[in-house]
Amino acid sequence: MNNLFKKLFGSSKKEMKNLVVENKEMKLPTYLEKENVKFLELEKGLSQDKFSKIRIFNTLESKEINELYEIYFYGLVVSDNLICGIFDEKTSKTKPCLIVAKCIQTGKEILLYDQEKYGYNSVFCDEFHSEDMKNRPLVKLEIPHSKIEIDFGYNIDFDEEKEDFDFDEENRIETINGEKISFEEVKKNCFDYIKITAIDEADNKRVICELELA
Repeated sequence: MNNLFKKLFGSSKKEMKNLVVENKEMKLPTYLEKENVKFLELEKGLSQDKFSKIRIFNTLESKEINELYEIYFYGLVVSDNLICGIFDEKTSKTKPCLIVAKCIQTGKEILLYDQEKYGYNSVFCDEFHSEDMKNRPLVKLEIPHSKIEIDFGYNIDFDEEKEDFDFDEENRIETINGEKISFEEVKKNCFDYIKITAIDEADNKRVICELELA
């Protein structure tokens, strides 16, 4: 067993694979399905069918595990490194935030959140212009290298509301911005809450994004 892996996760690589792939009680947005994630224990009283909590990691060529990242973002930073979208007073619209983690070892980038595409309001309520979305340059968030944990809230019962959706002949649903998605994508990507927490090597926790999305 890889000692570093055991130190980080307390399990073998085989066991970690099971944690990533086979936790079917918790939902995961589609943009993270191809990334390495560890599902974490929820706080007492939270239900797995309504909340998910993950930590991201990536494997190096040496087969070691990396959990430390730099954060790059587009958006407005308010108090205590909290990232949100940028409100344009001229148009009375918000330009959505974009947050990416970058591995300190390899430079691999992992999308943490794109407010243009994910979350209930972004899928069904908030209309964005594609030309505006092309101009969202990323800048580095000046915090120490950190582990990244993400909480998702899924409090909308889409199965109960399924009959209210308009499906096309391919059984797909059109979003507010014209994209066609499946009902399964709706259930995974239309979360109504997100919190991203950065935990540095001194175990200091910084909430860098927390948004109500419905």
